[in-house]
Amino acid sequence: MTGFRRRFLLCLLAAALVCSVGIPRTFAQEAEGYTYTVVLYPGNQGSFPASGPLSVQSDTASVSFSERQIRITGLRRGDRVGYDASEEGAILLKDGSRYYAKGIRESGKDNSTLGPSSFAVIGDREYVVAYGIRGKMVSYRIHYRSTTGKTLLPSRTCYGNIGDRPVAAWAYVDGYLPQAYNLTRTLSADPAKNEFTFIYTPTAQTGQAASNPSAIAQKESPRQIDAPKNQVSALLFPQEIIDLDGIAVRTTTAERSSPRNGNPGFAALGILCSAAGLGTLGGLLYLVHKKQKPPVMEDYENKEE
Repeated sequence: MTGFRRRFLLCLLAAALVCSVGIPRTFAQEAEGYTYTVVLYPGNQGSFPASGPLSVQSDTASVSFSERQIRITGLRRGDRVGYDASEEGAILLKDGSRYYAKGIRESGKDNSTLGPSSFAVIGDREYVVAYGIRGKMVSYRIHYRSTTGKTLLPSRTCYGNIGDRPVAAWAYVDGYLPQAYNLTRTLSADPAKNEFTFIYTPTAQTGQAASNPSAIAQKESPRQIDAPKNQVSALLFPQEIIDLDGIAVRTTTAERSSPRNGNPGFAALGILCSAAGLGTLGGLLYLVHKKQKPPVMEDYENKEE
């Protein structure tokens, strides 16, 4: 075997190892019951109340609630956590504060960078409430309606500065799923233009799409959260976030590919890649072995004849 051919086969072997070992790691962790922890902090300008607008969609999670942190443990990949910090009463501000809560951001990121108020779990994460300084404040309304126009939940009124881009989180409604888990838009000076409307589609089987994942977790008593049953057609799974101004919003690969986040086909794709990688690895090992095996004496005798 020439040196070039040997190097080429080694490169293919390395690629096969990546496919067979790297891709299914997450699925193996899930099979072993691997769980994650998400922690929310109120930041320096306020604190959490005794209870708040926390929602957890999981069948394994537990919640502990205190003034300085909300800790959710036992989460699986694809579970959902939400906290709409802009909701009135979600954050207790210091007396005379000139700040207001805008939403949440991932710890370590700039305070002006808001993240989704509802997000899919993809690993251990820490989030902090993001604040703004009160300026030209304006109201905005969040509505929850069915595709036929029926009001499913009371509308909420929130406040932000003109030019802010708040991210509103969905709310659980039994037997329905919204078009998105989050809605965002730029606040206008005209309150009539600051409408956030979640449009809910009835699920195939009312009450079986998910047991109630919305929890107002009490500080004194951590509680177990019920789980989604994943019995809804994939066509009904919400988008991660929609910008109502018409601007495309990019989501991470992990969020798009999480099987419990609406794309179960990617799980099968990972398994197929794994099988293909193992098959390629076995074939290449056989090829290398065959190339290195010396010809038997019968071959020489046949050539001489």
